Amino acid sequence: MDKTALVAALIATLREELDAYARASRAAHEAATDPQSKAENKYDTRGLESSYLARGQALRAAEAESALAQLQSLVLPPPGRVEVGSLVMLATSAGERTYFLAPAAGGKEITFEERQIRVLTPASPLGVTLLDHGTGDRFALEIGGLGEVTVTAVL
Repeated sequence: MDKTALVAALIATLREELDAYARASRAAHEAATDPQSKAENKYDTRGLESSYLARGQALRAAEAESALAQLQSLVLPPPGRVEVGSLVMLATSAGERTYFLAPAAGGKEITFEERQIRVLTPASPLGVTLLDHGTGDRFALEIGGLGEVTVTAVL
C-alpha cells in the first residue's frame, strides 16, 4: 500500500472539509450580521445563536488547517516499528483493522485502495498503545473491545 498516496488522499479529504467549514462559517456569519437577525425582543436569540455557530465553524476550520499543515510536512518513516506516519494492520477478534498513525486528524476514516483506514494520533489511547510495536507483536487490548491483537504489518 502506497503511504504517500494515502497521505495525499487524507490531505484531499481535509481540504474538502476545510472548504465546507469555511462556507458554513461565512453563511453563519452572514446570518448573524443580517439585519433580519436583529432581536425583536429579549427572548429572540437568533443572531446570538448564529454568531456562536459562526465561531464554532471558524474553530473547526482552524483545526482542519492545522491538521492539513501537519500532514503536508509529515516525513513518512520506513516499515518496521510503529511511529507517526506508520500504516498499521491488526488482526483482532473483530477482524482485520487498518490504522494510520498521523500527527493530526485523529478519528477520520477514509476508504483507500478498497480498505477502510482509521486515522489515529499518538495522543489517542489506541495510538499510544500501538507506538513502538512491530510486525508479529501480540498483546491484549481493552480499548474498543478488540481483545487479543496481533500486528500483522507495519508499513
